[in-house]
Amino acid sequence: MNRFKAKTIKNQRNTHILFDYHANYADRVIEERSPYMVENWKSSSHSPEAHIYAIKKIFKKDIRFKKYELDPELKKFIKGKRIAFVGPSSSIKELGLGTKIDSYDLVFRANQHYELPEEETEDYGQKTDAIITCLNQTTFTELNSNLDFIDKIKYIIGGNLLLWDRESVEENLESVDTNSHLPTDGEILAIDKEVGTICNTGFMGIILLLRYPIKELFIAGVDFYDFGEAVGKENVYSSSYEESSNRYHGDLRLDIHDQESQMNYFSRVLEKYDNISLDPILDEYFND
Repeated sequence: MNRFKAKTIKNQRNTHILFDYHANYADRVIEERSPYMVENWKSSSHSPEAHIYAIKKIFKKDIRFKKYELDPELKKFIKGKRIAFVGPSSSIKELGLGTKIDSYDLVFRANQHYELPEEETEDYGQKTDAIITCLNQTTFTELNSNLDFIDKIKYIIGGNLLLWDRESVEENLESVDTNSHLPTDGEILAIDKEVGTICNTGFMGIILLLRYPIKELFIAGVDFYDFGEAVGKENVYSSSYEESSNRYHGDLRLDIHDQESQMNYFSRVLEKYDNISLDPILDEYFND
């Protein structure tokens, strides 16, 4: 059964070509007039300013950087809760954090679109209340193979939604009863601009959750691709996520997300918030 629709490969390619054409032009103009804007931007993807220019040009819509506004329904769902945010990093293998993760009021997972296999629950936990996902076209292809999973979770958050896919994503989400929250293009780009790169989907999720009045956020299995050292997919992910990624998503594009920019920003986040706890690997790296 295919509950979710996906754009044809031809349509996806044509939209990418059109977007890149306008964004490349915008980046050249920005570099000529205000080079510091591009110099402070670390990503193979276009600058946030160029994204906004291209969206205006292609979709003829008024878009600007926007301060993130709390979603009332999401706020109601997570207010005062102890939350475990779990990524698919292999860094927490054999640490036995599963029981601790499942003890939290809510468990959020990054880009996971399937039920965890039993052999991984000892380290990654069993419970999934919500997912933060990029919601690109291949995500919906994967979700079509895991409809039972998506029907069980309580929330879907678009942490890094591809800007030109917003209309089709909203249409797809109407076909499920699961609550959803999609930050606007301007809100996402404003956060990316502040961090200095296109955020990893998981890291965007952490930033968003911390804007809400939650009691505690325990972060596990998020290691910024081995703290910026990973150059490929080998041994980066848990076994099940590695298999899923290979089947549906192909090769990683690590050049889009600058890990150093995100780690520097995360260090500042840790100084600002006193309700964050970390898995042992993260704790050793950031608190030594």
